[in-house]
Amino acid sequence: MEKFKKLTIDQQAKYVKIKGNYLSIRENRHFLIDLYGIDDFFVELWYSPNSVGINQIRSFKDVRQLEPYLKNIDISGIGICK
Repeated sequence: MEKFKKLTIDQQAKYVKIKGNYLSIRENRHFLIDLYGIDDFFVELWYSPNSVGINQIRSFKDVRQLEPYLKNIDISGIGICK
């Protein structure tokens, strides 16, 4: 993740699109945020519907930071919720 953080925002975006596994999306006020998993860390790509391109890229390892995405996950069909 440290090498990833040293890349420019354009390089990070390209890396995420090539190497990342798309996991989820969420909304936060004025942004849409795509979540990707790469190796042992996560990356958020922040977009504003009113602008072109990525506004911010945030990477993290702490799984507690996945909490905002939990409401978007439906596990009812996997047989453990009855």
